[in-house]
Amino acid sequence: MDERSAGTNISLGKGANYVHGSQNAVGAGAQVNIDTHARSEIRELIEQLNQKIDEHENELDDANSLRSSTEVLAERVANGAPDRSFVKVLLAGMTTLAAPVAAVADAINKIRQAIGF
Repeated sequence: MDERSAGTNISLGKGANYVHGSQNAVGAGAQVNIDTHARSEIRELIEQLNQKIDEHENELDDANSLRSSTEVLAERVANGAPDRSFVKVLLAGMTTLAAPVAAVADAINKIRQAIGF
């Protein structure tokens, strides 16, 4: 894909640059760079997700896998430039695991929105 920009803080293409808030980066090697404030917000949302998993553990088919995926997500977000494709697939899997419980699925959706998916 050719290097293109559309709108404010959106970079498309190989080696996408800085992205703030709910924006997109697409292309080979594209990463979504998350600023410090956004990382803090996402960490808070991840903690809320962990609380929801704990509250609804008996209603979830595989709470342990969802917890493990949440840990991986937290690690990826902590570095500030998670691989977009990996995070997108991870969130999709987490959404599937959370599907039986609306409160948990909603917590994941809030994280997805904060990251910009």
